[in-house]
Amino acid sequence: MRYIFSFLLIAGIAINQDTYAQDAVDALRFSQYQYGSSARLKALGNAQTAVGGDISSIGGNPAGIGLFTRSELSLTTEIMNYSSTGTYFNQNTSANRGRFDINNAGAVFVLPLNKLKGQDLRSGVISLNFGIGYNKTNDFGNKIRFAGPNEENSIADFYADLANDYTGALDEGSLEDAAYEANLINLDGSNYVSTTNSTNRSQDEILIRNGSQSELNLAAGVNIGNKFYIGTSLGFLSLDYTSDNSFRETGTISYSDNTSDNYEANYYQQYRSEGYGLNLKLGAIYRPNQYVRLGANYQSPNWYTIDRNYSESSENRLSDNPLYQDKTVRSPNISFDEFTYGLKSPAKFSLGAAFFQSKLGFITGDIEFVDYSSMELQTKGYDNPNEFVEDNRYIVNNYTNAVNYRVGAEIKAASPIMLRGGYAFNQSAFENSDQDMDIHTYSLGAGYRTGNINIDLAYQSSTMNSQTSPYFVTNGTSPSASFKSTRNGIFITIGTRF
Repeated sequence: MRYIFSFLLIAGIAINQDTYAQDAVDALRFSQYQYGSSARLKALGNAQTAVGGDISSIGGNPAGIGLFTRSELSLTTEIMNYSSTGTYFNQNTSANRGRFDINNAGAVFVLPLNKLKGQDLRSGVISLNFGIGYNKTNDFGNKIRFAGPNEENSIADFYADLANDYTGALDEGSLEDAAYEANLINLDGSNYVSTTNSTNRSQDEILIRNGSQSELNLAAGVNIGNKFYIGTSLGFLSLDYTSDNSFRETGTISYSDNTSDNYEANYYQQYRSEGYGLNLKLGAIYRPNQYVRLGANYQSPNWYTIDRNYSESSENRLSDNPLYQDKTVRSPNISFDEFTYGLKSPAKFSLGAAFFQSKLGFITGDIEFVDYSSMELQTKGYDNPNEFVEDNRYIVNNYTNAVNYRVGAEIKAASPIMLRGGYAFNQSAFENSDQDMDIHTYSLGAGYRTGNINIDLAYQSSTMNSQTSPYFVTNGTSPSASFKSTRNGIFITIGTRF
């Protein structure tokens, strides 16, 4: 039971909080990624399946690199701000933080195929293009805080549940042993129970999350008669996710001698995952005329190998008792269940269309299909081949198909300046949920192109709702905090053609 409780505590997007599995939560966390893109495509809501001719095609629809007529090199930087508002026992608490990073970088090399003089350029292979690009596909950065009075239960109830899992003495240095030594729990007959008072009990928690998912893509695209474009790419994947959680509860403990202690119970957790993997993309774009482009793209599942580590510790303080000295009891930082496992994320299939008017600009849209119930956790060198049976069953029973869409438009405001706007909708992965888990992204941007230089600027704002629980109790209702997270980003792309 101890390990089950520990892993449940750090989940960040639980819906049915007493029944979900931590590994299934991680599977979803690492499967809700986006195609990497330049600032131009970010401003268009990342609707890139049919557009092509942008460095984003390397990590999006690789057929798009077939539309390049000159080689190109570009770099995209980002300035991110993360903000959240947590609601806990009807109290709202806000938190925010910022960061600067590299979001996208790549190069496309155009290799035109020689044609005999007078040969028709509307048929046959016109060029064979290659690309290499780095893309950030998911950003885990966030800062979450929630606080409020909890008269229903205490972190001590969680410690008592851990202690009641024993048949003998408590393990020295464990969370439950530290709670017992600090008088937060005590024996009542044969069971451990919380000794904290329900009145004047206050709780707050801060969660700081860091990390990202990224791809290094090698792509190839071919231009056939300036009408058909076919491409493929191989992606080398990496992920790094860290969550540092700091929970605090304050209140009082009353004793039979009519004295009392003020207590402060601190509970610290750190969770980290690092992984690497592969994927494959296959794409096509058809341009029947100068006004229309139709695109399709298939991305295989991401096959990851992930190393996971979880650690926890506590510090409990007693003070202001007139008959006893102040007291501090700590449990050392202990790591649990360090292991390696495999993850197969869902495949993605996208369709797109773009409509161009040479003097005005263009509009574009994508629709994407993802089956989150197809995610699968896999054992890697386990003695127990059935390690993830329950997690995979949870995935099948609780996750479902999602249909995502993206739309964008570019207007030629005044040569050489272009204005852009876009919207993206990512549908919730949950079969049944009592809250809105969809992700909405709005974007604006502008571009400047002159000679061989292009500079693009984009602003993007993404919002989502979620839930978390600081701890779980077997008797009664575990406390739950809901929060709304917003990610605001400014992206700048500088590119040159050669």
